[in-house]
Amino acid sequence: MASANLAKLAPNDPRVEHKDVQVNGRTYHYMLARPPAGAEPKATILLVHGFPDLGLGWRHQVPVLAAQGFQVVVPDMLGYGGTDAPQDVEPYRHKSIIDDLLALLDSQDLIVPLGPSRERRVVLGGHDWGGQIVWRFTEWYPERIAATFSVCTPFFPPMPSFIDLSTLTQIIPSFKYQLQFASEEVVDRTTGPDGKPSRAVIRDFLNALWGGAGTIQAADAPKGFTAAEGVNFSIIKDLPQAQLMSVEELDFYADQYSRNGMRGPTNWYRLRKLNFEDELTLIERRQKQAEETGDEPKIKTPSLFISASRDVALPPAMSANMDMCFESLTRGHVDASHWALVEAASEVNATILSFLDNVIKPKASL
Repeated sequence: MASANLAKLAPNDPRVEHKDVQVNGRTYHYMLARPPAGAEPKATILLVHGFPDLGLGWRHQVPVLAAQGFQVVVPDMLGYGGTDAPQDVEPYRHKSIIDDLLALLDSQDLIVPLGPSRERRVVLGGHDWGGQIVWRFTEWYPERIAATFSVCTPFFPPMPSFIDLSTLTQIIPSFKYQLQFASEEVVDRTTGPDGKPSRAVIRDFLNALWGGAGTIQAADAPKGFTAAEGVNFSIIKDLPQAQLMSVEELDFYADQYSRNGMRGPTNWYRLRKLNFEDELTLIERRQKQAEETGDEPKIKTPSLFISASRDVALPPAMSANMDMCFESLTRGHVDASHWALVEAASEVNATILSFLDNVIKPKASL
């Protein structure tokens, strides 16, 4: 990738390589961006997107990170785009996804060795569900992680007792939209009479989410999405174009989501019990560490959290207690909606690069 070209990635951008790989019986599609020709990568960064997004959701970050000397790996997550989209919920449990991602990196020899010991450790970056994935990745495999950053998604410790989604939304009202996504409504409404995904409805659905409450759409413009209600399907076909997406980008997203429909992407909202069961192991691990050391375990991996002022689903106040969970937590804040990667791209990029400059040292100084 040419260092001078920092423009955001376009769909099917030739500056990145597009690859498919089989891991754990599933096909993952990913983009690979390399540093300028002749430059040895400083480290490998794995960028993990959320809903309703694709690997292309990092389009403003990938060229900048690559130009700064990083090798960047950006998969379409399970259920999305060019990656497989199982109908069953089981493969989407977060521990399974994390194992898939680690297998992808290792099988393709994508992790740049770091330090005198040449340890194969990766930098993780996440947004939305991707943020939850990178936090849990850091807990499950701390020895494989050099640093972690999350945009919008704060760290939530594993829960010692199960809380179902209905109860959770009473505790956190800004999660009420998840009730719609976890139900059959989105799948039913985006499926045509022929039983196949309706591209037109999917496009309108995505447009509503990218132009929903908190975004830069005009204040008096109708909002097709609110955190309290989810997507209002009765008005989405009449909404104006979301300002955070070009027509080309929205068309590309609609094409990608129409490949396999909305079952896979919305399966991410049907995992609370499965993830709870897996994460009991993390709680047991923490309890054992506490007994051995006499102190409450903290995440040792250098970490960055960037909050967004107008995120209606994940407001900054949700991160108030994060610091007590980390030995080294850096904070950033941007004036943006949930779509901070696009809406405040320059500020997000600068914050990430400043963080990485402090935690990823040149090999000569390691």
